[in-house]
Amino acid sequence: MSYKFMSDTLDNNLMPIGKSDFLNLFKDLEIGEGDILIAHVSLSKFGYIIGGARCIYEAIMERLGESGKIVIKTKTLENMYQEYKEYKKDQKKRIE
Repeated sequence: MSYKFMSDTLDNNLMPIGKSDFLNLFKDLEIGEGDILIAHVSLSKFGYIIGGARCIYEAIMERLGESGKIVIKTKTLENMYQEYKEYKKDQKKRIE
């Protein structure tokens, strides 16, 4: 658990948030049973989340139910940058 992150959240006058907060938010957004949801989440923007990413996932799945679908982006330029550089190098060699 990141106590520093929790401390920073409180120092910035933000309250730690949990699953019930996300359930209420998703209800307000009218996310419901059987919906298809595309999620791209920056956890750090929420401050301290009690239960971390799993908390958000559980709240989303509870709102979507068994018939709902969630699509989560897993590859970004930031986490594939080295692969991208290697690909570009390889392409350059093929052209030469």
